[in-house]
Amino acid sequence: MAQICRNGHVITDAALRAQDLPPFCAACGGETFVKCSECGEPIRGEFPPGDSRRASSPPFVRPNYCAACGSPYPWTAAQRETARELAARLEGLSGAERHALQAILDDLITDALRAPVAALEFNTLLCKARGPSARPLRDLVARLPTGAREYIETT
Repeated sequence: MAQICRNGHVITDAALRAQDLPPFCAACGGETFVKCSECGEPIRGEFPPGDSRRASSPPFVRPNYCAACGSPYPWTAAQRETARELAARLEGLSGAERHALQAILDDLITDALRAPVAALEFNTLLCKARGPSARPLRDLVARLPTGAREYIETT
């Protein structure tokens, strides 16, 4: 079981007992979670220390969605909302382009199979966009834990 704060900071990837864990994040003060707030399923983490399966498992990657019910975790919902707010403040895009950008952001945040194509489309639209929210939006998307982040232009 993993413990992660509202803002996505991983507290531990091997929480054994929820009662021994801090209720708030030391990095940001956000509330911490060990279970999905929708269905109560524990957030999947690494195998506990000492478990022989831990050595052969890949490094822990913070999940964005509950594996049991598919609901976004609070940090995923916050990323999506922040990206949408920044996109809404972009200048230089038509209404159709803004609408396309919303779909692109969803593909990037959910790490859909279409994410590499969405990353290329995102780069194209962001090059056309103007305004102070362009750089923060690019930075936010470049930090997403998805396979498409390698395609996001950060310069």
